[in-house]
Amino acid sequence: MAIKNIVMSSGLAPEFWIPGFVEIEEMRQTDNRGWYDFSILYDDTKLHGIHRVEFEISLPDPSDTSTGLTPLGKVHDFTGTSFYVYYRTEPIPPQWTGTHTRVVTAKLGWTPIDIYIPGFVRVDKMRQIDEWGTVELYIRMDLSKKDQIHHLQVSAKSDEPDLTAGTVELGIVHEPGRYRYATYTSEILSAT
Repeated sequence: MAIKNIVMSSGLAPEFWIPGFVEIEEMRQTDNRGWYDFSILYDDTKLHGIHRVEFEISLPDPSDTSTGLTPLGKVHDFTGTSFYVYYRTEPIPPQWTGTHTRVVTAKLGWTPIDIYIPGFVRVDKMRQIDEWGTVELYIRMDLSKKDQIHHLQVSAKSDEPDLTAGTVELGIVHEPGRYRYATYTSEILSAT
């Protein structure tokens, strides 16, 4: 078993599909608008086993541990309100096949965001949802090819189109007083 670590950035209450998921080692709040880095451990010898990781937020600290939730920690928003963040996991059933669309919320910036997608087909569209570079990515997956794990790097780091071979343009991300071109690249990590 070779345990490896990835960092994924996301907004509050996201859902990840992680190949070879072991555990979330750490959550780090990166701003006061609900963005976090998640340090995720995965086993690269078990990439065929995909887990859906869901997050829940609670105002009070729930004392009932029978819910199957694993605590991650306490976070604060811009109003000073504290929340507790928890996660639960469940394996994706092996009989799940066919094409599915998954929506990933991400804040695009200069540093690429890493997304790991089983059976990646394409990013169908990008939709901006706030004025600070937060977008929804509509990602098409073919779960009959879920053993093929793709590593996407998504970023919005230039006000010029990126014409590098292998780079796919998603559109323009608008922020106050500027705009940037959003792009992604895709690389197959495994085909077991």
